[in-house]
Amino acid sequence: MRSFTDQRVRDFDAYELDGTRLWRVNLGTHVRSGSHHDSFQVYDYDGDGTAEMSVRTSDGSKDSAGTVIGSATASHLAEDCAVLSGPGFLSVFNGRTGRVMDSVPSNPPWSAAGSSTATRRPTWARCASAPRRAPPSSGCRP
Repeated sequence: MRSFTDQRVRDFDAYELDGTRLWRVNLGTHVRSGSHHDSFQVYDYDGDGTAEMSVRTSDGSKDSAGTVIGSATASHLAEDCAVLSGPGFLSVFNGRTGRVMDSVPSNPPWSAAGSSTATRRPTWARCASAPRRAPPSSGCRP
């Protein structure tokens, strides 16, 4: 069974409790939609009193200000919309502004995790760790 994406936009929105939208992050077309494909985490990683959001991103993902993660022009979609190649990242976004704070390449790289069936190991188990006397961190295991 092949794993597919499509041309739909994948957005994460942040809202105030009164319904006012604060920001929107666009994951682009190279990250499949679904609860176990774009698992995200909200946690105060930097200890400033406001939570950040971490989520898997790829070429063409955009933060709330339009900053592109990876390549803005790359296309990794096959003719049938399967994603067979391309980089993946773990990105952290500022909880107040939706601006990207940092992105690191996924490990293992998606190209190493993929297969001819285009699964690209689409599911990530997520966790946060806050050991004593150490800053918290986000972890994921494909």
